[in-house]
Amino acid sequence: MADLIRRVSQCAMCSRLVTETATGTLIKHPPGKAEKCEGIHPKKGGTVKYRFMVDIGRDPETGKRRQVTITKDTLKEAKAELGRIQHETNESSYVAPSKMTVSEWLDIWLESKSRELEVTSISTYRHSLKHVHQYLGHMRIQAVREEHIESMRDWLLTSARRRGGKAGSGLRPATVGEILSRTKEAFGKAHVRKIIHANVAQYVTIPKMVTRADQRANKREEPWNILEVQSFLLGITDDPLFPALLLSLMGLRPAEVCGMQWSFIDFSAGTIVIDNTRTMMGEEVVEKYTKSEAGERTLPLPKSVAKALLAHRTIQAAEHASEGVEPNGDYAFMSPLGDVLTTRELREHAYRLMARLGLRKVRLYDARHACLTFLAMQGVPDVILARWAGHVNADFTKRVYVQPVTEDMRDAGNQLDAFFGLTEGPAAGGA
Repeated sequence: MADLIRRVSQCAMCSRLVTETATGTLIKHPPGKAEKCEGIHPKKGGTVKYRFMVDIGRDPETGKRRQVTITKDTLKEAKAELGRIQHETNESSYVAPSKMTVSEWLDIWLESKSRELEVTSISTYRHSLKHVHQYLGHMRIQAVREEHIESMRDWLLTSARRRGGKAGSGLRPATVGEILSRTKEAFGKAHVRKIIHANVAQYVTIPKMVTRADQRANKREEPWNILEVQSFLLGITDDPLFPALLLSLMGLRPAEVCGMQWSFIDFSAGTIVIDNTRTMMGEEVVEKYTKSEAGERTLPLPKSVAKALLAHRTIQAAEHASEGVEPNGDYAFMSPLGDVLTTRELREHAYRLMARLGLRKVRLYDARHACLTFLAMQGVPDVILARWAGHVNADFTKRVYVQPVTEDMRDAGNQLDAFFGLTEGPAAGGA
């Protein structure tokens, strides 16, 4: 081990730190960009350090040998550091010093993620990490500590907003949670790649008091109950987008409704295939596969929905013929001029209908919640609920999408009357 360590002394002529040879003379060296210094003797009373160069394995991408040079103030420190590096290299746990910044790593990480995620998902990742670039991007990633992540979290919760509200105020805890989640994922990959010693973001969370305060201040609108769903449908039976809204209320995502094609609907078998989505990224329409593999599913087609779709297909074909339009594709929901329905148009149209009918305005996406809650209350098994929703995990479906409202719990209240024994009628043991 000691054979690898060399003394580093100040040159008597140029005062630079230079490695000594085995005989105690100095290696010839250039002072900066000038000509080589011819000094060969250490400076009397000058600084002395200890330096070594050691192999740290091969680069996993290029296969080239990697080496690191370390300088310490004392021989004892140099020996200890050399031993540590050699041990960690043998154990495949050594993290080489790096000047890489947080922003540089995030760019590298997102580039690798872009090969496995869809364009809309990558856009969401980039948007979430903008704040990380702003707050921590200039720092060397190896210098980031848990307290830096906590400081960023506090800034996000109090001062990070730039638009969508009062500038300089805090972001919602849900948004901050998404940013922290992406940060943990990025730092976790850096740890796996041995760029950092540990994932310092792993245990940073949002204080529960902050989350509860936000929930109280911004109570989420409950999904429609059965009566509201039925009132809405009865009020829009003559609307051109009645079948599209029916599909929403049977649990399809807005992007799945807009991406629906006639070839996906088998009226004879009574089934509908969800295999394509049309969503929006900013002002651009993006057509792609379903959100996940589980999203590709075949659902039974309720008779009432099939009837509405058949009527809609006849009307749509007549409109295109009247306008002399050759449809660009097999889409189920198109304007008379052949323009395919977008998720923005579907949502805005639904909100206008809600206002016209005097119903509570709820997110169109919450139609999935109303549908899945109703099916759950009817005793549909969890595995069927998850499959219907296009989810991999049945627990996730019940936890996030099944949201019983007061009316759904009415029967439970009635059962308690029997439990208490205080129902109307003769008292027990009475004459």
